[in-house]
Amino acid sequence: MKQHTTPECFHAARRRQIRRFQDSTIIDLHRPHGKNRWCGPGAISILTGCSTDEASRLIRTVSGKTRTTGTSPRHLSLVLEAFGFELYRDEDYRDLDTKKRPTLQKWFDRKKIQPWDTYLILAGHHFQIVQGDLYIDNIVKDFIAFEDIDRGKRRRFGTAWQIFDTTADGIKMPRFINGVRVIR
Repeated sequence: MKQHTTPECFHAARRRQIRRFQDSTIIDLHRPHGKNRWCGPGAISILTGCSTDEASRLIRTVSGKTRTTGTSPRHLSLVLEAFGFELYRDEDYRDLDTKKRPTLQKWFDRKKIQPWDTYLILAGHHFQIVQGDLYIDNIVKDFIAFEDIDRGKRRRFGTAWQIFDTTADGIKMPRFINGVRVIR
């Protein structure tokens, strides 16, 4: 005998599934700390809790450069993946002329981000993190409501990656990234 599900049962099951998803995927964000003041290491510090100096060392391992000024999105994503994060490119406007790209404010207003969604955003050649309606980067250094930001809302949007934490036992400092031993 085939069971029929009522719309109420379906919606209740869907709500339970969403609650489980919310509980398991909220990423704990941290205040950036360390001496390095660049936005790439700052974004890694915010997502992982490591210092910006350690994040800089990880970026240099991947890039092969001696400095972390101007971190590329590819290098940043490799480091975050080594920590156990999954990044999914959500929107990319880098192929458009700068004047035709939306501002960070327009993207935020249109996106309707859920409280458990975490995004790494590249806007105005600057990496920043948005989780729900909270904003943080290495300049602000504290969690602030997006609507309360004084500067930066008019930055031209480049790319957004939605981030998921796939680590079951917590974030650990990687010793190897893409088979390369991390610089000490």
